[in-house]
Amino acid sequence: MNLKALGWARTLRGLREGNQAVLLTGLGLIALQMLRNSKGKRQLVYRKTLPVGSAIVVRHAKPGTPRLRLVEKPD
Repeated sequence: MNLKALGWARTLRGLREGNQAVLLTGLGLIALQMLRNSKGKRQLVYRKTLPVGSAIVVRHAKPGTPRLRLVEKPD
């Protein structure tokens, strides 16, 4: 659903008809879409090719401790 297009349509309708509730609803939809888009782009934090049978363990711990640990396949 494109909230920005819907918001602009409601805003213009509210201006045309003089309906403040529709106008404010449209502006709210536009603001909501802008907030959703302003979160920023996601970044790749870690990339590695793993051998078959290996796994990555991710643990949430205190700041400064390693977050990723590679578990090798047992021989």
